[in-house]
Formats: sequence, structure tokens, C-alpha cells
Amino acid sequence: MRGPWLRISLGLAWLVLAWERLLRGFWPALAGTGVGLALALSGVTSLLPGWLHLALLITLILALGVAFGLGARRFSWPTRGQAWRALEKNARQGHRPLTASADVLALGGEDPLSRALWRRHRNRMAAEARALRPSAPTPIMAGLDPHGLRVVPILLLAVALVAGHRDPGARLLAFLS
Repeated sequence: MRGPWLRISLGLAWLVLAWERLLRGFWPALAGTGVGLALALSGVTSLLPGWLHLALLITLILALGVAFGLGARRFSWPTRGQAWRALEKNARQGHRPLTASADVLALGGEDPLSRALWRRHRNRMAAEARALRPSAPTPIMAGLDPHGLRVVPILLLAVALVAGHRDPGARLLAFLS
């Protein structure tokens, strides 16, 4: 079972696995980036004394560095075999049709009945393999963040965007200076 369908399906299964791994590894860093942008766009830091503003900026940069570093350490790109298994996970009857397409007849190659049964098995597995579709990404955030804190940076960023909609560039520069 080869062809463009298999390459496309394997590619999509690989993308789903990569997305899930990226999200699992980097969601704390993304949340921290959202909080930092919300602070910058809100203009709150302009009300702070200079030393506290600097301490907040340094703390945010260090925290983001640690979060991205930990995410990079935990992250690994999915392999072709993992995408293969993820695609086969969707088989209707629990068979492994893609793996079966690579199997060879071990015994009975001279027997016409064995060859006929083997051919029928391979044809059935090929038909089942053509019916395989990659699954959608699994919603993993509920398990990673059971209290729903991932929503806080999004809400803060939305409020900061509304508050600082007139001069976001100036507010970002003021935050970094």
C-alpha cells in the first residue's frame, strides 16, 4: 500500500503528533509570553518606579527563558514510525493494515492455497488501509492545566489590547525601556 494517499495521511498524522508535542512542551512559555505582552500593552509598568520596572522585566525574561528551555528539553519531533502507528490506531477492527502491507508470507509459498489466502489477506488489509484517516489532535490542555489557568493570559491580553489599542508600539517600547 504505497502512493500519494499514504504520504499525505502519514504527513497529516505526523503534523497532529508534532502539534500535540509542541503544545505540551511550550504552553507555559506561550502563557508567559501572553502575560508579558499584556503587561506591556496595558501600560501598567509606566506607573512603577524604575527599579521595579527593571526587576519585573528581568524576571519576565528569565522566566520565559526557563520556560522555553524546559519546553525545548521536553520536546522531540515525532518519527515516521510514530506517525505510522498513530495512523494505524484508527483501524476499524484493530488490525494493523499498514504493517500487514509490509509483511511477507513466511511459510507455504509453494502451496497455491496458502498463496491465495495470503493474497486475499493482503487485499483486505490494503482496502482497510485506504480507509484509514488521521485523527484530529487530542485535547490535552485540560490534563495539563486542570484549573484552567491558561485562560488568564488570553483574557489579560484581550483587555490590554482594548486598553492600548491606540499606541501599541509605543507601549511595547516603553515596556522594554
